Amino acid sequence: VYTRSYRKSSKINNERDGLSYCRNEPSFLALNITIENLIAALNRLPGLGRRTSERIAYMLVQDKFGTAKVLARALQKLNEDVSICSICGLITSEDNNPCEYICNNQKRDLSKLCIIESSEEFFKIELSKMYDGIYHVLNGKISPISGISINDIRIKELFDRIYPSDIKEIIFCLGDDVESAATVSYLAEKIKPLGKLITCIDLSVLNGAPIEYLEAKTLGKAIVQRSEI
Repeated sequence: VYTRSYRKSSKINNERDGLSYCRNEPSFLALNITIENLIAALNRLPGLGRRTSERIAYMLVQDKFGTAKVLARALQKLNEDVSICSICGLITSEDNNPCEYICNNQKRDLSKLCIIESSEEFFKIELSKMYDGIYHVLNGKISPISGISINDIRIKELFDRIYPSDIKEIIFCLGDDVESAATVSYLAEKIKPLGKLITCIDLSVLNGAPIEYLEAKTLGKAIVQRSEI
């Protein structure tokens, strides 16, 4: 009698706590999968680990100010209107490809090509007003530890531009980290036989800081003080 009473009491407590409901209700499982998908999506962003992604996901779910809807609309608009330039790889709009401010701009110095990791550096360099050449975005750096090889970044597109063009100088604007050094070393070795002037920004100006943390003026100064490799 005691055992039967205990089991009945335990079942009641479980149902009261929602445990039985959570385990058997399909809608809960679907909801859990939805949140897990959001966490997984956030976890793909640079700098966001699992814990941080979880906090952001549950903040969005419980937010009273409609942040999730605002974010969803912004991402949808981004997906519809923003594109990548088919030539240089810079951020541009769907109706402006190739980009008119660099690739279709006759005022740019076509003899100088600055190699950057992302469009973030481009905006800073342009704000500095210390460079008037063209750009090539790699969309990453060689990093065996992270599983990023030469086939994962825009290296083929780079050489497709260098071979048939009048580009005389290749400027590396990547950074002072191990991945940047590996990328510069690999590309410089491949470019040297082409007879191009190969230069690198003045890394001493960076003071060990990642390029993304530099101000526009500082990054512009690093380009102006570049030296031959």
